[in-house]
Formats: sequence, structure tokens, C-alpha cells
Amino acid sequence: MIRLEDVFTRISNNRLRAWCPECDLGSNRPQGTVTINEDYAFCHKCQKTWHFDEDEKIQKREEYVLSNTKAVVSVDKGGYADARNAFINGWQKFVKAMDLPWNDQCLKMPVGVRKNDDGKPQLVFQINDNHVKHHKGKQFGDAQCKMFGTPQLSKDYLVLCEGEKDVVTAYCQGAPAITFTSGAGALPAELTMPTGYNKLYIIYDNDEKGIEGSKKVAKRLFSKELELYAVDWKDKPSGYDITDWFSGVLGMGRARWIWVVCSRLACRSFGPHLISYLNRSLIRCFMMVILWVLQAVRM
Repeated sequence: MIRLEDVFTRISNNRLRAWCPECDLGSNRPQGTVTINEDYAFCHKCQKTWHFDEDEKIQKREEYVLSNTKAVVSVDKGGYADARNAFINGWQKFVKAMDLPWNDQCLKMPVGVRKNDDGKPQLVFQINDNHVKHHKGKQFGDAQCKMFGTPQLSKDYLVLCEGEKDVVTAYCQGAPAITFTSGAGALPAELTMPTGYNKLYIIYDNDEKGIEGSKKVAKRLFSKELELYAVDWKDKPSGYDITDWFSGVLGMGRARWIWVVCSRLACRSFGPHLISYLNRSLIRCFMMVILWVLQAVRM
């Protein structure tokens, strides 16, 4: 049996986090960059993974809190209540400023907005009553990796995104979606997928973390009951994601239409050739519209 102490010299009291022996060496950071799962550990900074065989799974201690340990940052410090009010009162302005392909369906999601240190709008997500997360920023309350998702929808498919922003984007286009709050490289220690879906589309960001993360998710969730599909962004720039796709190539009306097309064709395949086909179709439609406009002007 492999012990955590054989791999990490510094481990949190609840044995769910550790300090990376490579990038945390000598660091005074209050929380280690390594998330400890049942059969593997993952560093969110250097992206290193430590795998453990089935017969050598890490045995975690029962969670407890010592009176002299540093308390978790209060969830109230996340400022969700004020951020939520600000978002409700001016969501259209913020959506436009951040170039998000969102419609009024975003108001059904637990999202708010605040100003970051640079004075720019920053999204704030309420993961649950005791967990608030600033987009690409700090987390407050119980910040353990967990699932964040949309309300249940009458679809046979589910979309797995890399971040909370992309989940809201998918929901605004009529798709049920989930994400894991610690990024592409981490999964909750105890994972129960939503029921009622038989297809899962993994649409992570177009970068190394996203590619490796989609492989880990597919390995963890592979089963005979769930069909898995992963999107390969091909020639898209690094960091490209589903929000970029909907906000860059398509307008709001077309985005909804394209998502319906994707959901219908994805039962056969949901890969780069499908996206290329849709892009070519859009170009043809655009050229037809231009010709129609020119003919109308001549008349």
C-alpha cells in the first residue's frame, strides 16, 4: 500500500491537498497545488499526475479540523450576494462588455459580476451555499472540487465544459451542461453523473490542459451506458473554447440553430469534420444571402 507520505512531504490535515515536491518546494503558499483523489493526485500548477494502481489506492483519513489550523476563507468574503444583484440589474451591459453569447437564460444560473483589481468585470459563480468562485480567481468556502451544472433539460445528451462560464454559454444555447470546479485536470473524489442522459460531449479548451483533461475524464467516465464524444478544435487558436465559438463565429440566433443541428448529428459523430461541415455550410449560406441582397438592390 502506497502512503501519501511516500510521495509528498507536506499534506493538508484532511489529506485532500498536498504541496507539490517540484513546484511548491520551499513555498509558503497556504494551500498546496496538488489535489488528492482516490487513485491519483494532480498538480494544478505544473500539471504533473501521480497515478496509483488499483491495489495501491490512497487511503484517506476521516476529515477533521484541528483548533489551531487556519480556517477556510469564509464564503461570505466571496461577495456573491452583491455580485448577483449587480448582474441582475445590468446583465445585458456586462454580457456585452465581456462579449459573451448569453441571453436571458443566464439569469436562471447562479452567476454574478464584480470588478476585479484592474477595475474590469469579473464573473462570480455560486457553486453551492458554501462555495463561491471568482472566474479565473479565488475560491471561498468549501473549495473542494465538485460539479457545477445547469438545470435538468429534456435532452438525451449532456455537455461537459472546462469552466463555469462555458456551462452558462451552453445553457443559453439550450444544452444541459456541467463542469468540475478545479479545472480540466481534476475530478471530484466522489463523482455521480446526472441521470437521464446517454451521450456525453466533452468540449474542453483547445490547449494542453484541455486535451489531457478530456482524456482523463473519458477514462474515468467510460462505461457501456454512456456514449462519449470529444471535440477536437483542430486549427483553432490555443485556449479556444465553446464560448469563443458561439460568440466569435455566430450571432445569438444562429448559435441556437447551430446547437440544434449539432445535437441532432452528434448521435452519429461529433468531431472536427462535423464542425468543418457546419462552418462550410455557414459560408455557403452567407454567400447566398449576399447574392440575394445584391439581386434585391439591382431590382
